[in-house]
Amino acid sequence: MALTRSPFASRLSSRVLALATLLLGVLVGCGDDSPPPPPELAQAHIQAEFPLGASTAEVTRVHVELREPGSAASIGLELSRQGDTWKGTVDTLPPGKDHVLVGTAFNAAAVLLYQGEAGPISASAGGSVNVVLPLQPRTPPGNAAPLIDTVSLGSELASGGETVTAGLTAHDPEGGALTFSWEANQGVLHAPRNTASSSEVDWTAPPCITGEAILTATVTDAGGAITRRPFTLRARPGSACGDTSVHGVRNQHHVLANGNIQVVPRGAATTLGAWVPTPDGLGYTWHAATSGADGTFQIPGVESAPYLLQDNTSYVWTHTRTPDLSRVRLGRPAVPSEPEGTQFTFELSGLSPWQQGEDIQLHSPEAGLAYFTLSCSTPYVSGPEEGETTFHATMDYGRSLRNCGYGPLRFEPAAGDTLYATQHVARFIDEGLQSFLELRRGIQVAAPTARDGTLLLNATLAPLPTTSHSVSYGTATFEALALAAHPTATLSANVIYLGTLPAYSRFGSYEGWPDLAQVSWPPSQGALQSTLTFGNPYPATWDRVIMAMTYSRIIYSVDLPEGGTSTPVSFQVSTHAEQPVSDSGTTVLTAQVGPPREVRLNQTVATTPLTGVGLTPLASWTAPALGTARHYSLRLFELSANTSKRTIRTQVATFLTDQTQLRLPPGLLVQGKNYYLEITAVFSPGTVYSKPFLLSPTYHAAQAVTSRFQP
Repeated sequence: MALTRSPFASRLSSRVLALATLLLGVLVGCGDDSPPPPPELAQAHIQAEFPLGASTAEVTRVHVELREPGSAASIGLELSRQGDTWKGTVDTLPPGKDHVLVGTAFNAAAVLLYQGEAGPISASAGGSVNVVLPLQPRTPPGNAAPLIDTVSLGSELASGGETVTAGLTAHDPEGGALTFSWEANQGVLHAPRNTASSSEVDWTAPPCITGEAILTATVTDAGGAITRRPFTLRARPGSACGDTSVHGVRNQHHVLANGNIQVVPRGAATTLGAWVPTPDGLGYTWHAATSGADGTFQIPGVESAPYLLQDNTSYVWTHTRTPDLSRVRLGRPAVPSEPEGTQFTFELSGLSPWQQGEDIQLHSPEAGLAYFTLSCSTPYVSGPEEGETTFHATMDYGRSLRNCGYGPLRFEPAAGDTLYATQHVARFIDEGLQSFLELRRGIQVAAPTARDGTLLLNATLAPLPTTSHSVSYGTATFEALALAAHPTATLSANVIYLGTLPAYSRFGSYEGWPDLAQVSWPPSQGALQSTLTFGNPYPATWDRVIMAMTYSRIIYSVDLPEGGTSTPVSFQVSTHAEQPVSDSGTTVLTAQVGPPREVRLNQTVATTPLTGVGLTPLASWTAPALGTARHYSLRLFELSANTSKRTIRTQVATFLTDQTQLRLPPGLLVQGKNYYLEITAVFSPGTVYSKPFLLSPTYHAAQAVTSRFQP
């Protein structure tokens, strides 16, 4: 947000004007350039006055009603912005009658921000009156959660394999739209049948119902408020119960460039099975899975739930006996790879005169290259020289793409593969405090094929028509949450990204996506109100997404065997706010969830270095102070020193849980090594926990971390 810099005299005059307004509400007789009113009517010149120091950048509309006491008649007026003030004139004021002024100020989303009254005022025929209308902040009412009206359940008892129907009706007290989702701790949920105010779902019991089967309906309004309704079922007395297996699915959903979905079985897992807690809760027993070629798997002998489901280095604490571990990727299945050592050469022309800090990105939706930036290039390529409009450079194709998370994908023109190349132009405002990168030029070409070990991109970029989108970001709240990640955290930066991705509305951010625009700014600068201006060469059918992150840093080091410590390095943690771009032209990003609190290992606060935590420690935490976490995501990192004695980290495993504790399974921690845990509170309405890797488009998260610990 641009800093407000005003001389002392200006601030003093504003203070005097505000005081006069509070005392009188009316200033009579003074200089206005408007023409006089008709002799039979009067005029009122109205100026809105906001509190001293208030930020009015969000205000897009100020409306005034002049009401005659005791009468239903009123005069409406829309004030117009003139510099830093809002003014307007009523030319049809009935003379000699008192009128009370009621003012309201709104933002672009029609949310009431300020309101106030002045008067009564009056003026003689042919005369005029100048009015200062004081407006005060209005605290909006909290978003009321949806109300459930009726519920239905076909039966509270079920036999193995039996299907039961559950349903409900609901409404939003504020009249907004509702969405419905269902999840179950066991059994199979079929596709729900939803209307604007109701949802019904069929549930098929597993072969063996363990304890209580709980179906949970979640009703979410447009503002993110949630109401949940559980439905409890039990095993029918005398029903057969013999199969204690887990029956799961493990597919890959491939999103094609046209938005179609192709589902194929995922590749075989190195390790797939269930860690079942021992009765004392202090350990686990292992049950290995067998996988079918059709993407299904079975884990026999899982006699109780919940349990810890392992898929390679990903773990999910789950209650369901029918988990879906499917994931989503961009591009067609089975894309081959180029051999190691393949080079990639840029021969680009038609660039906007290059400025320091700009970027060139690559994207191939058919081959699955979702996001590539020059910052991933190896050897590093910074771009053309300042002012140049052509770009000639070569990079190692495989190493560069791996830096961005991809293998050396082979483009196949016969399969229709294309490649987008885009230039992201730098722009700076507020003395450089706000730094923009906006897509302004681009080209889509047939993807290149390797000749003599080199892929050549020879293309001319063209300027693109632009569109604009405004964003409002409550920086102070997000920065406070980022600082709460750890007692030693220090703020680092704020960044907002706007991009596009096919099927985002269905699967969320299943993949990196090409940027359309981004803005970054340093911490402690106040709320952000900004406008992004960009071109979009991608299909209009792709969904647009906006994501904001506020970063803080925590410093880690390790003890060296020969004495001393490794060179300290700071690693980032963040808050994360992601949602579809608003159709209104302005997206407002507000914090929905805070970080986990009071992170502990074996009940000991873990914000100072710990030793002797054991090979399977219990991590626990308190729920966030802000919002409600739908689940928690954990990442376990190993800390070590490289050959230069610099601290580095390596990700060991990831975990998902809907609880506020998790015991690490055997085989992850090694005696004598150093680790830390990152624990993220996640608010993602619409994500079904039994399908943990199939995400919803709205995703808010905040992180906390432990200090270094050793087994």
